[in-house]
Amino acid sequence: MVEQSEQTTVWQDDDGDSLSLTLRDGVIGLLELSDRHAVRRHCRELAMSMDSVLVEADIVTGPAGPAVMLVCKRFEKSALTLTGMLFVGGAGRWWVWTVVGCERGTTGMREATVTTQLLNEGKLTLTQFPGHPLSKVRRELRRLIAVTPVVEVTATGSGSAASS
Repeated sequence: MVEQSEQTTVWQDDDGDSLSLTLRDGVIGLLELSDRHAVRRHCRELAMSMDSVLVEADIVTGPAGPAVMLVCKRFEKSALTLTGMLFVGGAGRWWVWTVVGCERGTTGMREATVTTQLLNEGKLTLTQFPGHPLSKVRRELRRLIAVTPVVEVTATGSGSAASS
């Protein structure tokens, strides 16, 4: 399913998880991408504004240069919902990718198995759970980092994707 408005397009998969792309003009609070602590602080505040808890936030690099990636989680109806966001751009024009994955059916199995692994082996392997929302969100964010084009800002402030 695809929904589209003037600035946002939302895609939904068969599981009900979603991917959206929003083109935003203006400052979004990520002024200094060289300051990891400030970026993480901003991401923590953003997660809190979504009634969520920050799982991870970092500055990443893709074809468009530095970008900000974050993952946060919240509990809804006794199930976990994970939201990943990727902010790509700058100079007043941003592509904001948002990936949302939700637990369905029996919940807590991944956490119980991972805890057992940590206790027995001393290591963590999430590849055994490719369908878990956290795995799906992280996988999609990594894919988006690699494929999001550079956004060129013209003198009038409008942006367009640069071809490489």
